[in-house]
Amino acid sequence: ETMTEAWRRLGLLKPGQSFDRSHYVACVAGAVSKLVGDGLLPETLAGYYIDRATTRSLTTVVGAKH
Repeated sequence: ETMTEAWRRLGLLKPGQSFDRSHYVACVAGAVSKLVGDGLLPETLAGYYIDRATTRSLTTVVGAKH
C-alpha cells in the first residue's frame, strides 16, 4: 500500500488527490492545533512539530529497522 492509498483509505485524501508535503503539514498542523486547544500539548511545542513536518523526509519508513 502506498502512502497515497493509505491516506485515501483513512479519508485523509479525496479521490484524485495524492499524498504530498502540503497535505502532511496541514494534517500535522490540524492535529497540533487540536491538541493545544484541548490542553494536551503546550503551545510552546506547537512550532516544533510543524517545523518537523515541514522539513523531515517523507520517505522515511515508519517502523523500519536501521
